[in-house]
Amino acid sequence: MAADVRRYVQGCKECAMAKTPRQLPSGKLLPLPVPNRPWSHLGVDFITDLPNSRTHTCIFVIVDRFSKACRLLPLKGPPTAMEAAELLFNQVFRYFGIPENIVSDRGPQFVSRVWRAFFTCLCVAVNLSSGYHPQTNGQTERKIQEISRYLRTFCHGHQDLWSQCLGWTEYAQNSLRQPSTGLTPFQASVATSKRHNVERHFTTCHKSYHANYPPGNALRAEKTRELKAALDEKNGTDLISTLSDVQLGASTMARRVSAMSGNLADQLDRDLAKCRWFSIQCDESVDSSSTAQLLVFIRMVFEDFSTREELLTLLPLKTTTRGVDIYNTVKEFFVQKKVPLEKLVAVTTDGDPAMIGRQTGFIAHCKADPDFPKFLHYHCIIHQQALCAKVIGFGHVMTPVVKIINNIRSKAKQHRIFKVLLEEMSAEYGDLLLHTEIRWLSRGRVLHRFLSLLGEIKEFMQSKGEDVSLLKDTEWTLDLAFLTDITGRLNHLNCELQGKDPNLF
Repeated sequence: MAADVRRYVQGCKECAMAKTPRQLPSGKLLPLPVPNRPWSHLGVDFITDLPNSRTHTCIFVIVDRFSKACRLLPLKGPPTAMEAAELLFNQVFRYFGIPENIVSDRGPQFVSRVWRAFFTCLCVAVNLSSGYHPQTNGQTERKIQEISRYLRTFCHGHQDLWSQCLGWTEYAQNSLRQPSTGLTPFQASVATSKRHNVERHFTTCHKSYHANYPPGNALRAEKTRELKAALDEKNGTDLISTLSDVQLGASTMARRVSAMSGNLADQLDRDLAKCRWFSIQCDESVDSSSTAQLLVFIRMVFEDFSTREELLTLLPLKTTTRGVDIYNTVKEFFVQKKVPLEKLVAVTTDGDPAMIGRQTGFIAHCKADPDFPKFLHYHCIIHQQALCAKVIGFGHVMTPVVKIINNIRSKAKQHRIFKVLLEEMSAEYGDLLLHTEIRWLSRGRVLHRFLSLLGEIKEFMQSKGEDVSLLKDTEWTLDLAFLTDITGRLNHLNCELQGKDPNLF
């Protein structure tokens, strides 16, 4: 009962409003100044007492108050003042320049004379937060809360692995769009130009220059001419040579690559308008994201009978890859790029039905379109083993071969025993190859390896008590050898046809 009465009295609203204040009057709120460029005003702090993760128990948090970007450095423990200064120099100053101001709490590292002396030499102002008022460095404290929440979310089951997630944590924090800037820290750091350290040195060590030589004054102009005259031609040449050796930035490289790409595209458009005739070659494949990609190459012939061959375009086929889909995609590209179709003389494709089908193939749709002129059509002889395998009637050979190979290689213990047997018998090869339909040399290589190890395979299967009557059948063995010879020669022909301008006789 007494505890309830005491709690009620302490929570009385009227008493709290009417009682005489006993504390000192509160001061005015003075927010930190807003920086005008990235990495000029920093906030630093530590996250300590973390579970041991690869000998790391501490995180050094560095926050840029302009872009809200952060650097997270795992440490074995709280560093000394000199170690913290070295980390700042190696991880921040060497990349973004020396800042103008650093805000921190009153930790032993930040109140030491070494810390103050180091940054006094660099002309960096060091500000400490007020005691029991961590909100002075509120941006850093808020960033620490977000980092802690991220690590708790992804490392709650494996708390000793937080150091491995620290890189992804920093990337995630620097990828978040900030309401104050409307940009992510990555964008804000790159989009705003940095002020060079020379300017800060000038304003710090040569403050009297503006007073002695006011802007717009004749005395300032005369002084500028004297300084320029002092720089002779030799020093000027050395300076230009030194500046030309400076590596280009990422944005500059991206801009130049984009300009080169645009130049190549414009040059290809000019060649298309200038050429007398051209032919195209189309082939379709599938990328790692399971999206079909149609490659279109072009060969142009000019008035002097010189030729030029280029990659015209790469067109994605996001749904089906029927002949009508390929035709619509190619026709849309030709119309969009204003390709002069009247100069088309030939089209080369592979032997797929979607390309050469008589009724619904890509070639059939092109020939039925009045915008296309009369043209010659060819299909390449590369990958003919895939087409021959479907009509040549050797399924009774290929199917058992693939089944035997998969049976041996699918079980780890059995596979190990088979490889040991090959090694003991000094076989020509040390293992069998798995057949892959999408690999254009796979069929010939798999059959060649199987035929070379046929004796060892028989002995291994007999030791396991499996039926080997098919492998002892003379007619089946002859078919196996014949199919191996055919696919081997096709593989050799396909390899010889690779490259530019091959001639085979």
